[in-house]
Amino acid sequence: MDEKEVRIGSMKLIQATEAHASLVGEIHSLAWQQAYEGLFPAEYIDTENSEKRKQEFKDVLQDERYQYFLVYDENICVGIVKIFMENEECEIASIYFMKPHCGRGLGRKVIAQLVEMYKDYYIYLWTLEENHMARRFYEKNGFVLTGNVRIIMRGKNFAQVKYEYVGNLE
Repeated sequence: MDEKEVRIGSMKLIQATEAHASLVGEIHSLAWQQAYEGLFPAEYIDTENSEKRKQEFKDVLQDERYQYFLVYDENICVGIVKIFMENEECEIASIYFMKPHCGRGLGRKVIAQLVEMYKDYYIYLWTLEENHMARRFYEKNGFVLTGNVRIIMRGKNFAQVKYEYVGNLE
């Protein structure tokens, strides 16, 4: 697969390939740990590592339903996006930024780009019910609650709520 790149000002999204496996593992693992610090039990967060995320990426590399994107700002990799597509649906399975790069408008740009890229799909995501910061972010960027809830195990049970993209509400 040829490398796909989308530029948005100083930011760019690069579709990850096998050559990016180590970087995908590193960024996904670190940004995930930072995102869930204080939400998931510390013992569970400590089980996360870059080799695990690298292998997860390599395991789905040939499955065209999955796409991973590395997010760069000023030529520094600052985040990761994982997409899962099936039928006419597009799940934003993961969107994580390194903590020093949060709150700078990069997430808004990434969401806008994903919406453009997958405009022919029903776009949705799941987030922790108690992750109020993430929920506010999604709500500001055109997502609304569907009413669906699922329970996941991350050291203990957590509720996730489903959001779907309906368009910019601001």
